[in-house]
Amino acid sequence: MLIECVPIHDWGVSFGYGLFETLRIYNGIPFLLEAHLDRMLDSSRQLGFFHFPTKETLTRLVDDYVKNNRLVGEAIRLSVTYGSQAKKITPRVFITHRPVPYGAADYEQGIATVVSPYRKNEFSPVVNHKTFNQLENILSFPPGGRDIFGECIFLNTCGYIAEGSKSNLFFVRDKEILTPSVDCGLLPGVTRRKIIDLLARRGIRVREGRCTLEELCESEECFCSNSLMEVLPIVRIGENPIGNGRPGELTRKIMLSYRKCIEKERQALGES
Repeated sequence: MLIECVPIHDWGVSFGYGLFETLRIYNGIPFLLEAHLDRMLDSSRQLGFFHFPTKETLTRLVDDYVKNNRLVGEAIRLSVTYGSQAKKITPRVFITHRPVPYGAADYEQGIATVVSPYRKNEFSPVVNHKTFNQLENILSFPPGGRDIFGECIFLNTCGYIAEGSKSNLFFVRDKEILTPSVDCGLLPGVTRRKIIDLLARRGIRVREGRCTLEELCESEECFCSNSLMEVLPIVRIGENPIGNGRPGELTRKIMLSYRKCIEKERQALGES
C-alpha cells in the first residue's frame, strides 16, 4: 500500500466517489499504462475531481510499486479517491496487486455467460467512467452464478447490448465483427480500443453500433475483452451456444494478433 489510511470522510469511502484502473503486468512492465492514465485523468476532469494527481506522479507511483514488489505477470489496481473539499481531504492514491485470474483452459474452452436482470442506464453521467461504484455489476450474477458463468451481459434501457460486468463485448456475424457503440452505455475499454485499432491496421473493420441480444445469440463467434482477459472467447449465453459451442477461428486469430501486439510493445518499452 502507498498510504497509511483513507479518512472516513473521504467521499471515496462515503459515496464511492473514486476512480480506478486495472492493468496487467508483462515481464515487469505495466501494459498500456499511458492509455489507462489518460482515461483516468479524462474521467477526473469530467466528474469534477479536485487536486487530482498528475500523470507524471501516477506513472512514478505505479512504476515504483511494480519494482518494489518485484511484479512480473500480475494484475495491479490503481485507485484514486475524491477526497473532500469541505473537510480539506485531498485525493488518496493506493495500489494493490493480485494474480491474473484467467488460465489456459479459459482460452481453449471459452467461457459461459448469463444476461443480467438489470439494465445499464446509457444516460447516466457515470456509465462511461471506471468509478468505485461497482455494486450493480457484482449483484448481476444469479446466486452461485459466479462459479458457473465467467461473465454477465448487460442490456441498456432501450434493450440493446451494452457491455459485460467487467468487459467489453465483440461478436461475429457473416464474417463481420460488431461491438456496441459507446453511446449504448458502456465503459470505453482501453483493450477494446486497442483491439479495434489493431484490426483496423490489418484492414479489418469493426462496426460499432446498436446490437440486439438476438443478434448476439445468433452470432457465429463471440468474445469479450479487458486488460486481464485480453481476448477471451464466449461460447455460451445461458443455455444458448454460440456457433458450434467452441472458440471460433476468427476469435483465435484476434487472440493471437493481440498477444503479438503485447510482445512487440513490451519489447519496445524494454529497450527504451
